[in-house]
Formats: sequence, C-alpha cells, structure tokens
Amino acid sequence: CESDVAPPPERLGVWTGRTERLECEDADLPGPFILRLSGGPRRLARGDVVDVVAGLGPLQLFRNASLPSPTPGAARRGAVLSGAVLGGDVTRASRGWTAQIDHLRARVRSRIDATYPEVTAPLARALVLGESDLDTTDAAAFSKSGLLHLLAVSGTHLVIAVLALVGALRTALVRCGFLARRYDVARVSSAWGAILGCIYADFAGGSGSAWRAAFMLCVVLGGRALGFRLSGSLALGASILIGLALDPLVGSDLSFLLSALATAGLIGIGQPLAQLCERGIWERAPLKQLVGSLVATVSATIPCAPALAFIDGQMTFAALFANVVAGPLGELVALPACLLHALSSAFPPLELGL
Repeated sequence: CESDVAPPPERLGVWTGRTERLECEDADLPGPFILRLSGGPRRLARGDVVDVVAGLGPLQLFRNASLPSPTPGAARRGAVLSGAVLGGDVTRASRGWTAQIDHLRARVRSRIDATYPEVTAPLARALVLGESDLDTTDAAAFSKSGLLHLLAVSGTHLVIAVLALVGALRTALVRCGFLARRYDVARVSSAWGAILGCIYADFAGGSGSAWRAAFMLCVVLGGRALGFRLSGSLALGASILIGLALDPLVGSDLSFLLSALATAGLIGIGQPLAQLCERGIWERAPLKQLVGSLVATVSATIPCAPALAFIDGQMTFAALFANVVAGPLGELVALPACLLHALSSAFPPLELGL
C-alpha cells in the first residue's frame, strides 16, 4: 500500500495507507482500500510504497459518552479497514516534496531527542513539530493553568516563523541593487511568504489550527504580493472558506474550530476593547502591556468558551494571569529558541546552547 500519513519514525504510531493490491488467504480483494494501521516499517514518509503483512478488520468506532463523537474524524480519514502491521518493509521510497518534509521532521526530531533534556524534549517537539506526547502530569498542569494553547502550532507560531523569514528575505533583496531597482522586493518577499506559510504548516504537523493560520497568512501575504491589503476579518473569513472547500468536514476538527474562534475574538472583541482601554492611566507602561495581555486573553477565550466547556467542562481564571507571564516567555523566547535549534545542527555548540 502507499503511505499517506507517516508515523513518527522512532515511535511506531498509527498511519493511513491506500492499497495498490490486497491479498487475503490467496484471494485478491478489489480496491483500492484506505487502511488505518499501527506499527510497520520505521522511517516511513508520505508516498512511500510498502509491502506489509497485517491483521485487518472492519473499522469499529467506540462511542464514549464523555467524549465527542468519533464519526466525523473517521469520515475525514476515509479508512474502512484497520489493524496492526505484523511485518514488512518499504519497497519504493518517495521523492516527493511531502516525503522530503517528513524526512526533515525526522531529522529535527532526532536532534531534539539527542540534545534536549528528557524532561523538556516533549515540549520542544510540541512547539516545533506539533506533536502531543507530553508527560501526563505536564499535560494536566498546562491544561489546568489555561496554557495548553502555547504548545499548539497556531497563528502566533506561523506569524513568528514565517514573517521572520519574509523580513529576512526582504532585507536581503533590498541589498541587491539590481533586483531592488527592477522589482518591488516587498511584494516578492510576500509572495514567497505565502508559499512558506503552507510549507511550515505541513512541517509543523499539519494540525487544523496550523492550516487555518497558514490559509490566513496566504491570503494576507498573497494580497500584499498583488499590491492590495485585506482587513483581518476578510482574511479570516477567506481562511475558513478555503478550509471548508478543501475539507467539508473541517468543522469537526476542534483545533481548526478553536483557532478560528480565537482569531475572531481577537478581531471582533480584542481590537475595540484594546482601543477602549488605551486611555488615561492605561496608556502608561507597564500597565499598557499588562492590560493588553489581559485583553488578548479575554477576547480570545470568550468565543472559545462554549467549545472548551464541551471538551472538559473546566475553565479557570488562572489563565488570565498565567498568560501574562507565560505568553511572552513561550512565544517570544521559547519558540524562537526552539526554531533556531532546528536550524543549527551544523553548529553543535550553538545547538546545545539553544
């Protein structure tokens, strides 16, 4: 079968594949089928062709009354058979760009595991690769303090990563006199930024929140490349429409939904509320920064509250104040350090220092 989603290479996980040929007790079954498999060859990448022996059965969905329905997720994956791989190997490795991204993810993951302390490696994998394998105690602590969103690849992650690259590219192009005289380098760098946003979203795990933010960045930077500017609300609406066009069931993806709701809150509630608070004594530092952080947290939380309550029925006021401290540390210190670490394997002292 041909691999569509690769598992983490050093941790044999669950992946999906599309059959090219399926034999069961000397009988060829018509297909193709989409399979959901656990285990299998290490170092899989999307597009690889593998020959495996697996124990398969019809996909069974178990409904837990305290959890959301598994049906929409299963419908999005499209798998009709599931089971465990008993043995096999890769027969043809893919050379496509998605496979190259998977191999890059594997390399970055291996460097994180090799250089980070064991207790913080899961945090780095969450920030850079979008993987959620935190220790149970850590996951509960982040959840109870309202800081779990810091470990999700979201709009802030893409803004920091992609816009930093766009700014660096524009700075380099401006210094190339021949190019700067003939082209609007700001528009050129914005066009590349729209492409880089999609590549980074895929590299960072391809979660719903990452793709939603990537679509919004594509719209904003694509508009700049074409010479016009779009409002935040128009860009948000366009990103939701793109997500729905590519996947009509994307509304069942909780990360996509929370990302869209939080962004809507920041635009619809946060901007007017911030303008209202920028008066009198609130204009002075450090009150201005404190109030700005509280406004951002409140405005993003209000639209998300119904969905968050549906998940676990718990919300905490601690998040309002925890984000004042943890937000800047996470987004402006930890995330850039982790991203730079992923690029510094050629310089071991710098890599280890980061």
